[in-house]
Amino acid sequence: MLPVPPTSPSAAEPSGAPGLRRAPAGLRVVVAGAALEVAALVAAAGYALWRVVGGDDVSVGLALGLCVFALGFAAILAGCTRALLRGRRAGRAPVATWQLLQGIVGVTAVQGGAPAWGVPAVVVAAVVLVALMLRPVVQVTAGTSRPAGG
Repeated sequence: MLPVPPTSPSAAEPSGAPGLRRAPAGLRVVVAGAALEVAALVAAAGYALWRVVGGDDVSVGLALGLCVFALGFAAILAGCTRALLRGRRAGRAPVATWQLLQGIVGVTAVQGGAPAWGVPAVVVAAVVLVALMLRPVVQVTAGTSRPAGG
């Protein structure tokens, strides 16, 4: 039987990367909000596809385009969130930009009479954007501070 080496940080993760367990509370809020947004984008893609397959009177091209758009942005957002967890600043700008776009769409939805999904979109976007700009989150994702215990 081969001996098992002691657990060490992954070679793919920088030594200053917080991971979710040691991440500041603000970064955990960003990750949770982004995960919720990824799930919503995947659900929107699934709903559009379900409408096409179900034979509803929808534009097939538009529905498939929405699927590609939603799944693409879900993948980008998930990748950027992973970068933030690894302590890389490259994920901050795309996540912040997505929050601004989502906030604008949410406000437009509320004004257009769809507050059931517009209000939650605005709230999640605002919370994630504020959490993303907190000093501990910026420090950890810029590589300028080490996580506690590390």
